Amino acid sequence: MKYEGAYLTDGKSLNNWDVFTHEHPEKILDESNGDVAVDQYHRFMEDVDLMISLGVKSYRFSISWSRVLPRGRFGGINYSGIKFYNIVIDALTSRGIKPFVTLNHMDYPQEFENRFQGWLSPEMQILDPVIYGTYPKEMVNILGPALPRISTNEANNLKNSKVDFMGINHYTSYFIRDCLVSACNTGSGAFKADGFSLKLDRIGNVTIGELTDVKWQHTDPEGFRKMLDYLKNRHPEIPIFITENGFGDLQKPETTIKELHDTKRIQYMSGYLEALQAAIGME
Repeated sequence: MKYEGAYLTDGKSLNNWDVFTHEHPEKILDESNGDVAVDQYHRFMEDVDLMISLGVKSYRFSISWSRVLPRGRFGGINYSGIKFYNIVIDALTSRGIKPFVTLNHMDYPQEFENRFQGWLSPEMQILDPVIYGTYPKEMVNILGPALPRISTNEANNLKNSKVDFMGINHYTSYFIRDCLVSACNTGSGAFKADGFSLKLDRIGNVTIGELTDVKWQHTDPEGFRKMLDYLKNRHPEIPIFITENGFGDLQKPETTIKELHDTKRIQYMSGYLEALQAAIGME
């Protein structure tokens, strides 16, 4: 979605971001959209050649849901979209580059948005139901009978299926205030679970970490380690891949080569790699 372009080419349908950026261009800093983007749909072989020149061994990319299933769960498969991704994967593997496929990243068919209001729908749950066939006890305690029922047969099918790996992203961390035991001013909220906790990036004058150019992102290697420890201990049998993290740095076209030798990015990478090493248990 961010780079493919070709937004209505070869049977692709409108996705949520196509509609949003066309209806609300003022919400985007430069009023741009993904209609063309960097036109990776037509120029992906240039990217493959660049990967070869850089010695890249794997490439992570998304499969656009609206390109392969234009009407979501309705309508059928767009085989032109399937063909495109097959060509991309063949181009990578024939050159010794391992494809790392992300099934969904940011965009989905507008039909899904119309029907469910996207991933924010209360009908969406992740991990525990998929892995164990049950909801976390915290969800049960708070939401109780509002949770969709999982039948015994469905639970058994979920538990007997195998999750190959978990891909996790870490952008920033927050302090969390438990509003069950503390006074919180959380606003009205959008879901039944809102109001049970409050996210904070600071407590008094103490911030969770150094603020980057992205004004909601604080660097926090310790939070990264804690997240990995939590998932490793909760799901010890499932391999973990770090699929996204990074240092928030605004694009500055006038940046000089000298300025690119920045210490903050070095400190970020060093701190997060040390946190990863600690989570793995390596000395």
